[in-house]
Amino acid sequence: MLERPNHILVGDLNAHSPAWGNGKSDWAGQTIEKLTLDLGHMIENTGEPTRLATTANQKHTAIDLTITSSDFTYPVVQWEVFEDSLGSDHLPCISTLIGSNNKIETQPPSLMFNTKKADWAEFQKLLNDVGPTRAMQPPALRKCIKRN
Repeated sequence: MLERPNHILVGDLNAHSPAWGNGKSDWAGQTIEKLTLDLGHMIENTGEPTRLATTANQKHTAIDLTITSSDFTYPVVQWEVFEDSLGSDHLPCISTLIGSNNKIETQPPSLMFNTKKADWAEFQKLLNDVGPTRAMQPPALRKCIKRN
């Protein structure tokens, strides 16, 4: 995957390395670190933990990675960790692409749902009943927002 041109790879790679904020290294971390360096790619992580410890004998870890290829067309990727886990044991990672070497005109994506016809009272009830993570799943949303 890392040999493809002009790419960004994002995922929970379950790999540990001090290069992206872990106190230890494992086989997966060593492999990703070596391959990334050999290919001249960038690991965008800042070292902040991305997975929260769920038991007393665990530590927070940084195992969710964002890797960009050396020829990636965006000159700057600003990487940050969102502070609200939204009910998960992982914190969302936000990669903001700043600037571009290519001028590509694109059409904005069409909206999946027509929010003008939303039943916002029903959506608020859904948020209160099941929480934001489950409320944002399409089956739950269909009860509140009509498709276009």
